[in-house]
Amino acid sequence: MRTGPPERLRGVKTEEDFLEKIGFESIAEDISRSGKKPVKVYGADVLDWGHKSEEITDVLAKAVKEGWGGHYMGHTSLLPELKKAFAGFEREQRGVDCDEDDIIPVSGIGPGWSLLHYSLLEPGDEMVCLQPAHYFWNPATQLRQYGAKAVGADTIEDGDWRPDIEDLRRKITRRTKAVVMVHPNNPTGTVYPEKSVKAVLDVAGENDLAVISDEIYDLITYDGVRTKSAAAISSDVPVITTYSTSKFFMNPGWRIGYLHVHDPSDRMKAYTMTLKQVARAYGGAQSTIPTFLAAAATRVFMGPFSFKKPFLAKLQKSRDSTYRWLNQIEGIRCTRPQGSIYAFPRVEGVGRRWPNIQKFLTEFAKKEGVAFVPGSYFGPQGEGHFRTLLLPDIRVLDDVYGRLERFMKANGGTKSR
Repeated sequence: MRTGPPERLRGVKTEEDFLEKIGFESIAEDISRSGKKPVKVYGADVLDWGHKSEEITDVLAKAVKEGWGGHYMGHTSLLPELKKAFAGFEREQRGVDCDEDDIIPVSGIGPGWSLLHYSLLEPGDEMVCLQPAHYFWNPATQLRQYGAKAVGADTIEDGDWRPDIEDLRRKITRRTKAVVMVHPNNPTGTVYPEKSVKAVLDVAGENDLAVISDEIYDLITYDGVRTKSAAAISSDVPVITTYSTSKFFMNPGWRIGYLHVHDPSDRMKAYTMTLKQVARAYGGAQSTIPTFLAAAATRVFMGPFSFKKPFLAKLQKSRDSTYRWLNQIEGIRCTRPQGSIYAFPRVEGVGRRWPNIQKFLTEFAKKEGVAFVPGSYFGPQGEGHFRTLLLPDIRVLDDVYGRLERFMKANGGTKSR
């Protein structure tokens, strides 16, 4: 009897693996005894940082009171209504020409990625993704199960992380099955210009590939910046968009979202049929959605969105403070996040004072009790960076970056303010 996991699953990372590796729980105890509060600027659960919408909570409570939740999804009328609500959201809020038949509801984007990978990949296949990107940290960990791998295509940091189109061309091979982008980007916070998205679509079209676009942050932008969905830009290249309730709707625990398949020329008709078939199968993406959440999401995605303005106003202040701090500390520099809930600063001493970003973050955590996510988790180009959050309020940010400034000063000095 085998008692261990199969070889393909050994060494799979989890979101907390860096914290476990450095023993952050023990570090936190030591820091607490010294009188400082340990802080994990980690993960992306908006509720952990006090962001919530009573309006959305009330919708969920109403759905439960009305009795939704007792049936299997397939035994209700909810699925067509849910798809209709998602399609309407795509059209009205995101400017995408979308029909409800183009929508595949999923029980969270993690299972959505699993559905995409399961339906697409064979051993030896590759997924080319613009890096740095969340895809490498989480979705790409599923590829090991299929004997496939993720390949990073570079972006240009000094050009606000815009895609390096020639590098993207070089990274595509006969084993490439799709091009992936996270837009607005996690972890950098960049919003790709429309011409850059168009260039990515053109490269995919040249190679008869689909683009999979994670656009979960598209309604979280700053300074009046507007995003445009890849599906709204593409006239003929197939685009699969992922979206969910977890960020803009501030309910990651609902675990409900959708895939939108944009394929105006029917170039991936067979694959779409497979996606829908697997989604309907036992244990598939649709059958595992709790009906009371489906009922609530149907209403939430139809609006109104009165929570949007105060939510974005809070994040704008945190973005401004974060950007100011990270560019006044000597040895740290950061591009200005235009969207999402993250910033991605570079530590200039990595490669000289510290051999890698994990060593830097380990020393910083032990000294100051603050944990960030290593940039190397987001693809090779992320080495030398770390990801921080825009979710905390100003007081928390001032404390965290004050500690970072003190640590950097002890290791080389700081600029005057």
